[in-house]
Amino acid sequence: MASAHHISFLNSVQLTNENLRELLFDAATGDPVASNFDAVNPGNVVAVTATQTLSSKSIDHILVGNCVGCTLNVTLQISPDGVNWTDCTLANGDTCQVDCSLTAGDCQASIIDVPLLQYVRIKVLPSATGTDKICTVNLHFTLN
Repeated sequence: MASAHHISFLNSVQLTNENLRELLFDAATGDPVASNFDAVNPGNVVAVTATQTLSSKSIDHILVGNCVGCTLNVTLQISPDGVNWTDCTLANGDTCQVDCSLTAGDCQASIIDVPLLQYVRIKVLPSATGTDKICTVNLHFTLN
């Protein structure tokens, strides 16, 4: 029997630089972002969340972002081995991403219509930081 599950990449996180420095990693090195990392002006740093492992039985994936008081762009990345990463691409060629913004609404979802690899993470790019800016990003799926 199928059952619903999710992975939380960000769970009601206040988008302050201090909080993001504790949660994000430099995609190039795998190390935590530097203590002076500025999420809005990251320079050449691509900030990603910790790697999550998907069950091989997961199907029907949906990437969901909920944001309050801010805008946030997240892109789902996939890897067969947890080392070599690529942006997830939908069947139509678009990137698997959600863009939460005040103009687009506080909640956005992207139905992932392609199979995912075992390892997943998200690239994170907020447009502003502050204690009044709170975001949650989850990957929902069914275990078959």
